[in-house]
Amino acid sequence: MKKTRSTRSPDEARAALLAAALARAGEQGWTPSMLSAAAHDAGLDRARARLVCVDGVKDLLAAFCADGDERMKQALDRQGFDDLSLTRRVAGGVRARLEVDAAHKPAVREAVKAFAQPINAATALRCLMATSDAIWRAAGDTATGLSFYTRRMSLIAVYAATLIYWLGDRSAGHEKSWRFLDNRLNDVMNIARARSQIGTFIAHAPSPGDILAILRKAGRSPPDAGRPR
Repeated sequence: MKKTRSTRSPDEARAALLAAALARAGEQGWTPSMLSAAAHDAGLDRARARLVCVDGVKDLLAAFCADGDERMKQALDRQGFDDLSLTRRVAGGVRARLEVDAAHKPAVREAVKAFAQPINAATALRCLMATSDAIWRAAGDTATGLSFYTRRMSLIAVYAATLIYWLGDRSAGHEKSWRFLDNRLNDVMNIARARSQIGTFIAHAPSPGDILAILRKAGRSPPDAGRPR
């Protein structure tokens, strides 16, 4: 039996809402008015939209990030990279995470701007931590305790910086972004010696304020200076 709009599950309704939002967010931004228009496009009345996104735009942004994390996992499962070093697996995870959103770059840019707003700070940090954790787990990381957190906080800094660079990258296949990523991994994380140099991770782990500063800087306007061409 074919499901109608009224019989869709909450997850199905949320997926439909997100798909409709992605068609609008690049031009309209992640705003309450965009959410209302997307809900109409998806065939959801106001009550149904509030049911699947209780916290409005915040929940929709979180759904966008979670969906990207899941699509990244699926992409990595198809690729298979068990024979690579840990550093290369992490780099591959960051690259895959960005590539799954390549078709929605304008919407991603607007999401960064939305996350830069103080009202969305907690959601931004939760999404960044979830993405970092998903990349590490896909890479086969089994760290526990302090190392678990320092690795993920360090990768958040690398991922956020690479995301901002990627948004302005016009090079073929985003090759400049992948070189930028490799340099940041080498400079900040030094993954190959993680087990013996936990102090290095602590020294380089960004604070939540540092991460939000990166997002706020990007949210004001993507800088032209130094933008890859």
